[in-house]
Amino acid sequence: MPEAKTGRAGSRVRVLFVVPFIGEVSGWATASLGMIKALINTGGVDAVVAVARKDRDRAARLFGGVEILSLPAVQDAGFSHPRTWWRASCAALEARFGVGDRGGFDLVHSLEVYPAGWLGSLLARGAGALHVVTAIGTYSTKWAVHANILDRHLYRRTLMTADFLCSISQATLDRIRMGLGDALAQVPQRVIFLGTETLPEDTLSSAVADRQQPIFLSVGAVKRRKGQDVSLRAFLRIRQRYPRARYRIVGKIADEGFHRELMSLLPGDGDSGVSFLGAVSDQELSSLYTQASIFILTPQDAGEKFEGFGLVFLEAGRFGLPIVASSAGGVSEAVIDGVTGILTAPGDVDAVVKAAEMLLEDPKCAIRLGAAGRHRARELSWSRFAAEQRQIYAKLGLPSGELPVRSPPAEA
Repeated sequence: MPEAKTGRAGSRVRVLFVVPFIGEVSGWATASLGMIKALINTGGVDAVVAVARKDRDRAARLFGGVEILSLPAVQDAGFSHPRTWWRASCAALEARFGVGDRGGFDLVHSLEVYPAGWLGSLLARGAGALHVVTAIGTYSTKWAVHANILDRHLYRRTLMTADFLCSISQATLDRIRMGLGDALAQVPQRVIFLGTETLPEDTLSSAVADRQQPIFLSVGAVKRRKGQDVSLRAFLRIRQRYPRARYRIVGKIADEGFHRELMSLLPGDGDSGVSFLGAVSDQELSSLYTQASIFILTPQDAGEKFEGFGLVFLEAGRFGLPIVASSAGGVSEAVIDGVTGILTAPGDVDAVVKAAEMLLEDPKCAIRLGAAGRHRARELSWSRFAAEQRQIYAKLGLPSGELPVRSPPAEA
């Protein structure tokens, strides 16, 4: 482990964040933006952000006055396909002997394991800095079994040489451990949940108890792992009892074949009550949350792909929405079964129908779950995330700043 630097003024820490992808609206982009801004807002982090060259302009807009460094590639810098070898090699050389040698960083914090974390390790080596890796769901585990030999080696080496490994959920960390066995025994590890921000009371949904024209809402890329096939089948059955019900599906079409499969489920008369809205602005999304009665998203494992946590469940909670979800992956860490929502077995359409109809038939229960979800969103704030992350930095010998934080639980 490199020796921690303390030459920066007072309690400030200079951190280079390696962001895997921020080119469009996505879970990665939302999580990365929230994490970095929360740490900047602690007042003790001087941030520099490293992104792929194609993402530089968007990153500059999103992060305002933060210094942006660009590499030829970040998350698409692997070696699994011949056309990416040159890009990966150029990114590695620039990380190690270009940006890294420039130095001036106390810490490199990679917001994904591989390839972003591998490039982060090269940046840290060049700068003589510490290296922290945050594992974010599916993309933190898939390289252990489904990549070529070189990718597998670099993935394992990135994890084994990290100074600290953080994970957004216990489910994600468990899957990493399953793939690497005892190889991680010497690497300190900790689960730090992602966060969200509390909203004013007047932004709460006013439709939670609406049985006459209930509106169901899903938010997430349209792909098999998100389970829209399960929620759609359930909705079409619910609509037989609640013919004025509506189902709004927000998210880009990430899998055209899966989207066609979903469209084939809709009745041919054109009156399905289902709307595919695609990607929407933050303002439009807030409006959709406030109009919704129930948030429904039923992720499922798709091969090695799984739901790492589910930041959208916290976002739904902050609008006071009751949630119907599956227990796949890390969802059960984002949604507390029977408290902030109702969890069902992955793929169980009957259970989803039963859960949703129970909420429609018992408005008091729906309102209670929504209120509990709002309380949990307050607890899992971005400021809480930043405080816990800064304590990890402090464990590595870096200044912890003037943060009123509670002691974190012991490392996993």
